[in-house]
Amino acid sequence: MSRSYTDIEILKGCLKGRSEYQRALVMQYSDMLNATALRYIKDRDAAQDVLQDSFIRIFKYLPKYDPAKGKLSSWMCKIVINESLKVWRKRKDRVAYDDHFEMAAERPLALDELEVEDIYKLILELDEPYRTVFNLNVVEGYPHKEIAEMLSIKVPSSRSILSRAKQMIKNKINSVKMNESWI
Repeated sequence: MSRSYTDIEILKGCLKGRSEYQRALVMQYSDMLNATALRYIKDRDAAQDVLQDSFIRIFKYLPKYDPAKGKLSSWMCKIVINESLKVWRKRKDRVAYDDHFEMAAERPLALDELEVEDIYKLILELDEPYRTVFNLNVVEGYPHKEIAEMLSIKVPSSRSILSRAKQMIKNKINSVKMNESWI
């Protein structure tokens, strides 16, 4: 039976190079960090690679982590997001955001009757550019300026992509509601 450790215990143990605490960090956070990677990388094998690379960076930079600046889990999620975006930048078939998007008016989502799992599935169905910007803004809380810098796009493109992502989700929700009303 394995023991559950607090973040402080894990941090101190890892900084001392103790393998039981390193193993505890991986065991306690793998599922959460893998879910984060999967929000950006649809391919499970590629997401596992991102997770592996993220843990390497986490252990490398753990001495620089400052608990006063935020939770350990948030700091690790940011590393996973950055590793996911590195994979996206290396892809040859990625969409050039600024070349394909125009400004669009944002519209509110009709999410009242959906469960979290349903919304998560709808987000995963979005194509890469929409899913990435939606996750960065809505799920992770990054402002458009930071998203634009991360993805090397213009701020209006980030806004436009998010608006279209929301519209796509809204259309999927409405289509599901239409189908259900005929049953």
